[in-house]
Amino acid sequence: MAQLIPEDLLNQMLPRAATWAQRQEGFILHHCEARALSPQEQIIARRADVQHPEAVRLLAVPEIALPDEEDLRDAAAAVGLITAGTAGLTIGHGIFVRQDCLNDSKLIAHELRHVAQFERHRSISAFLQQYLFEVNQYGYHDAPMEHEARAFAEAVTIRYEVVNFADQLEKVLLSIEDTQETALFRLWIKEFVQGLKESPELYRRPGGCVLLAFSGSRLVGYVGFRPLSSTECEMRCLIRRDSEWGKSVGRGLALELIKQASGAAYRSMKLFFFPDWKGKLAGFYKSLGFVPCDAFTDAKGAVFVELVLPGAHGAKPPEGSRRPAAH
Repeated sequence: MAQLIPEDLLNQMLPRAATWAQRQEGFILHHCEARALSPQEQIIARRADVQHPEAVRLLAVPEIALPDEEDLRDAAAAVGLITAGTAGLTIGHGIFVRQDCLNDSKLIAHELRHVAQFERHRSISAFLQQYLFEVNQYGYHDAPMEHEARAFAEAVTIRYEVVNFADQLEKVLLSIEDTQETALFRLWIKEFVQGLKESPELYRRPGGCVLLAFSGSRLVGYVGFRPLSSTECEMRCLIRRDSEWGKSVGRGLALELIKQASGAAYRSMKLFFFPDWKGKLAGFYKSLGFVPCDAFTDAKGAVFVELVLPGAHGAKPPEGSRRPAAH
C-alpha cells in the first residue's frame, strides 16, 4: 500500500504531534472527572500486559478532539486516526472514550492493549513514531499495532448475562448440558443444573441470581447465589471451563456476582469450599476479601468464608488489583 503521507513530511510533523499527545495525556491524567480502572478493567489490563494499571485514567468526552494545528489535524484525518466515528483514543496512560461508548468493554480492552504498547516503547514519542509509521504505511485497519489491539479485544472480552428464569432457563440449561469439556467439568455442570431444576425459586431474582459468562457465543463459566436469610446470601458453583485457565474468568464472575448481590441489598455473601492441594482456592477467596466464618451447613471438611458486601457498613470494595490465583 502506498504511504498516505510522504515520509519526510510525517517526520517533520512527529515532534509537534508528540508534544500535542503529551499535553493530551496530561489533560486526562489531571482532569477531575477522569476515573481509574474498575476491578474488572484492571483484570483486562493485566491480561493486556499493562505494567501499571493503577496509573491508567479514562475520561469520557462528547467526541474525540482533533489537534488544533491544521496540518496535524489533516494528517490525523488522512490516516484514519481520528474521525467522526472514533470511539476511543489512547495517549500514554490516558484514554479518551466517547461518552456513549464508556460501557463498551471491547473498546476498553482494545485501548488497554494500546496502553501496553505505549509502555513497551517507554515514551509517547517512540510509541507515536512506530504507530504512525504503521498506520501511514499499511492503513489504519491493517496496521500491525491496530490488528494486535483488535485481536486482543476479541479474545479477552467476556460478556456476563443474568439468567431471566421466565424466558431463558430451559435454553440455558440445554446450552450448559451440551458443553463439550472434561469429565469433571461435565460433572459440575450436572450437579449445578440439577440444583437449578430442583429449587429454581432459590435462584430467581431478586433474592437469587444465576450469572453466565460468554466469550463470543461460547459459554465459559457460571456462578450463582441464593438467599440464606434476608441479609445473607450464599455463592454457589463458581465454575469456569478448563480451557479458560489463567484468563481470570473465575475472578470476573465472582466480582460481577458480588456486584449483583450488593444490588439485591444483601449485607454479606458466604460460601464454602473444600481445600485444594495447593491452597489456590483459599488464596483466591482471600484476595477477594473473604474471611473465615462459622459453618452454615453440614459439609464435612469444608472451609467456610464470608465477605461483607460493598455498601454494607464498614465494607470495602473487593480487591480487583491483585493478580489472582489460577481459577
